[in-house]
Amino acid sequence: MAHEAATTFLESFMVRIYQPPLVALRNELHDLPVVLRTVVLVIDFSTEIAQEGIAGFLENSTGQFLPETVTALQTIGALETAEALAVVRDLLAHSPAAAQETARHSALSNGEADELLMPYVTDHLEELQDSVSHYQTKYGS
Repeated sequence: MAHEAATTFLESFMVRIYQPPLVALRNELHDLPVVLRTVVLVIDFSTEIAQEGIAGFLENSTGQFLPETVTALQTIGALETAEALAVVRDLLAHSPAAAQETARHSALSNGEADELLMPYVTDHLEELQDSVSHYQTKYGS
């Protein structure tokens, strides 16, 4: 039952996060509860990777949260993906071209993150629902 509720929540949230009022969450990402911030970052990462690949993630506004995304991936247990993204992060400081090339040939995909997000959401469902409700009220439903 909990898995079913988490699936329903996540499917809905993955759409609503890109629409008003929840699209405003990114304006105060660092102030969000850790559980909500983690889910937002992983969804944004997965969405960018699926739509535009790693270049899209790095070049779009989601790329400004690269360090936080590495942490979010580690938090949900997507360790291989987090490690590959951390290598890209470290290369960016020295050679953006090398980082892009490494990213294209690394194990970066949204598969591991997507697979591990559901157990995380299931474990934190009540807190996530409360947080989303709070921010919907704050930004206007």
